[in-house]
Amino acid sequence: MSTTFTVDFFCSLDGYGMARGWPGYWGKEGPEVREDRVRTFAQDQVLVFGATTFREFRKFVVEYDEPYYDSLNELPKIVFSSTLEDPLGWRNSMVLNEDAVTAIERLKRTTDVPMRSHGSISLNRALLAAGLVDRLEVVMFPAISGRAGGAALFHDGAEFDLELIESTVLDGRTQKLVYTPHLHGEIPEGVGAAAPKRGLGVAEQCLDTTGEDLQMRYLGSVIDDKSNPGSTDRQPAISAFNERLIAEGYWVFAAAVERWPADGVPPNPGAWLTTTANRKAIDRIRRENEPEQQGRRVVFHRRGEQELV
Repeated sequence: MSTTFTVDFFCSLDGYGMARGWPGYWGKEGPEVREDRVRTFAQDQVLVFGATTFREFRKFVVEYDEPYYDSLNELPKIVFSSTLEDPLGWRNSMVLNEDAVTAIERLKRTTDVPMRSHGSISLNRALLAAGLVDRLEVVMFPAISGRAGGAALFHDGAEFDLELIESTVLDGRTQKLVYTPHLHGEIPEGVGAAAPKRGLGVAEQCLDTTGEDLQMRYLGSVIDDKSNPGSTDRQPAISAFNERLIAEGYWVFAAAVERWPADGVPPNPGAWLTTTANRKAIDRIRRENEPEQQGRRVVFHRRGEQELV
């Protein structure tokens, strides 16, 4: 048993999910956009929210009149929150106070009802980075939010290669783009410079593609082979670096680099990179070995019924 997870994101051309001082939909909602939303939420699915987006939509469905709001009310909904408690004030909703990445990974394996999340920037950025999103639907309105922009899902997030599976123009001006996202690891064959061979260790790739000064920054204390102070042979350092990072595959290195501090090089770059990668590996091992029975397991049925086991 397994299912899919879709992230659904509205944005302006420059990737912002909202713009201060602008009306909803950047003032460009048309009949085809509304019809597309009606079709989208007419499907059997579970809606997944972060706490902020949940609070907003809970209010929207009462204060505004959109043709798809009846479907939002009837569909089963999950909100991840450590502050919200029952009663949630929106029917067919339940709160999960647990790590969203761990919970969604488990739910994808234990239910066959598709899941969809709209907005919920922090939540969906984490799920994208964890490789748990199967389908990315972007509705891009003809506007540039500029300095008024906020709620950018992709800015400062993970890197992805996108496989376009559907493209539609709504109301003659708004683009709906549907992608399968793939965490970026290699340059596609035949495009740009040759990608590093997958079989090489990440430390070797690093040494092959950077200058001596940058090598030292990346490998930091690891490159300083205390057992052989006079040696210029970097192979022991490469091996030690690989043993700690490659055990969990290339994704660990990528995930660590993704968290590189925005304010510059840390005092001990090698130790920082190795520690960060190890933490990512440990988190993954913990998730994979967590018994399915741990915590609350959600069983979803069609159209609004749900139970805890």
